[in-house]
Amino acid sequence: MCFSIEINSNFLNIKEKFNTSIYDPSYENMNKLIESSHQDAKQLKIWDEENRIFPNSFAPVIAQNKSEKNLFFMRYRLRPHDSKKELPSKFKLYNARLESVEEKSTWSGLFMRKHGVVLAKSFFEWVKDDKGLSKLVKFSDTKNENMNLACLFDNWISDDQQVKFSSFAVLTTEAPVEILEKGHDRCPVNLSDSDIDSWLNPRASTKKRIHSVLNKKKDTQYKCLNIY
Repeated sequence: MCFSIEINSNFLNIKEKFNTSIYDPSYENMNKLIESSHQDAKQLKIWDEENRIFPNSFAPVIAQNKSEKNLFFMRYRLRPHDSKKELPSKFKLYNARLESVEEKSTWSGLFMRKHGVVLAKSFFEWVKDDKGLSKLVKFSDTKNENMNLACLFDNWISDDQQVKFSSFAVLTTEAPVEILEKGHDRCPVNLSDSDIDSWLNPRASTKKRIHSVLNKKKDTQYKCLNIY
């Protein structure tokens, strides 16, 4: 699981490095929804003062918009487009296991169609120590400016058409040794900068190529810090 993420909220940096721009309607919609009293918007919130997101927080996500890349604001925790009710939190729809992405109906309809990238500085996990006590651990990639987290997204609209938002889940894979040594067995899929465009344009690629991108071993070194 990927319990919480520290995002890169420096939009100017993102714009310059990844040749992208904010999609204004998405930004305006996010601001409207976090102030809304509508039943389907009550849980929605923005990232906190430490740039951390949790399930139901909005986050900036790079996605393809026709011929250009844009920065959209999507909820962290997928809400499938055909869901009449919010699915219980026990389903943990904020993460999608890479190994079963084509087997689970929730993800298979989005794979090769709706791909995004979340730029992160670190992620957080609850792990058990030697005494069986839960500890919050922060994981950061010390070799790269950003962690380019691959995600799948979907678009949802309420029956009364008053609430509309996109939401996403981060893909996870087997953890590298430095994370395993901390007692956690999963890690977000962290793309190389050079593979971002291929991931964002699945229709111009093949499943074989996309799986190659997702399974490619990026040159990383994770620093693990106990928070409490």
